[in-house]
Amino acid sequence: MGSHSELREALLTSPSSKDDVYVEMREGVSHPDNISLNPNAFLETHNDSRTQSIPHLDQFLTRVYAYFLGKGFYPILLGRILNLFALLFIMFFSTLVLAWIDWSLVFSGNKLGPAISLSRPVHPILVACLAVAAILWLWLTIQTVIETKVNLDIRHFYRTTLKIPDSDMDTIQWREIVAQLIKVPRLCVAKEQLTPLDIANRIMRKENYFIALLNKDVLSLKMPFSCRANQKEEQNRVITRTLEWTLNYVIFNYVLSNHHDSVK
Repeated sequence: MGSHSELREALLTSPSSKDDVYVEMREGVSHPDNISLNPNAFLETHNDSRTQSIPHLDQFLTRVYAYFLGKGFYPILLGRILNLFALLFIMFFSTLVLAWIDWSLVFSGNKLGPAISLSRPVHPILVACLAVAAILWLWLTIQTVIETKVNLDIRHFYRTTLKIPDSDMDTIQWREIVAQLIKVPRLCVAKEQLTPLDIANRIMRKENYFIALLNKDVLSLKMPFSCRANQKEEQNRVITRTLEWTLNYVIFNYVLSNHHDSVK
């Protein structure tokens, strides 16, 4: 939540007027499902009068913000690669501890070296767990390749349009990036120029909808009993991280999906 405080700070410090209070519920146009998140088409024509707007602007701005949080292309890529190596190490270490070490020899006072044997049979349950972990590792590897290609486009957008090199990503503030974004014309189909509030609303659209559903009691998360004697009714709500993920997947990932035009 600390990272979102910079969004609010950027709004408070921006010289926006009452006319800038704008929440776009629908862009008024629909885009084909096969349009990819590639800002290069926009970058090639943003100095021309025929400037193209970026499709799926919510997703694009969210990736721009994630690129800022990750401090640039190489730190993000390095973090993903280290996560993949960490998962491989966990798989190898778990197999070593659970299958390849004869603990009876270790507890009998012998050294650890003679107790290790890579030829020992592996239990079928452990084999099944390793197979699931291997599938997860392959899926994460594919995701890393896809995200790397997208982040290359985002880096090109930072360098070419926002004029922000990778060397500045360690020290730059989000308000400075917002100041550069609002100077870019025709990012959005419905407006000539975005405001800081528009950018914040689009990045936090899912969070804002979720908060609104809770405030209006559309989603009733009240417990049938109180954990404390003098607990107020509005405080008698419980939402776990798993429930939050489930609601995001079932509701918001469908309603706010790029493949549906009902809500944009």
